[in-house]
Amino acid sequence: MCTPASLARILSEDAPIGNVLAFPPQQITAPLAIEAADSSFTGIDFVPDFFARGPVQRGAALYSLEGDFGFSRANGTPEAGHEIKLVNFSREEEPLALKIMRFAHNNTFEQAFVSGARGFNRPTNVKFGPDGCAWVVDYGAVRDFGQSDPDSKFIVPGDGPLVQIPQTGVIWRICPQ
Repeated sequence: MCTPASLARILSEDAPIGNVLAFPPQQITAPLAIEAADSSFTGIDFVPDFFARGPVQRGAALYSLEGDFGFSRANGTPEAGHEIKLVNFSREEEPLALKIMRFAHNNTFEQAFVSGARGFNRPTNVKFGPDGCAWVVDYGAVRDFGQSDPDSKFIVPGDGPLVQIPQTGVIWRICPQ
């Protein structure tokens, strides 16, 4: 499907990939960021220029933080999880630094189904679409072991812990105004 000119360009610029294990990797010095216990960083995408405004800087990233599964007490006040986070990076000429903040979350900082609100339950991925908006995949409501929020605890054995409540998954669209 390539034209002769495009194929010639590909072949002229084609360089074999070097052996990544020829040299030891850079020594790890420290993690760039640490999230709260019992929460899961599950998806990330970089912000297109169209989306950068307000607190969102050019080159930023959004990531989904799924939230706790009720195995232990709450991981903070307010709880971390069930949200989308924003990562702004330092400028190119500055030492690498991250500024991480909440971007989209429920007012309760818990799964939305617990309070009956319309909002995030378990956001598992975020990607930018061709429309320049962020699209968030939300797995849906999940009853858990109830250690961090007794209202999310499974009620009867048939509910089972960590089983999705049917028809609660959703895809959210977040666009700049």
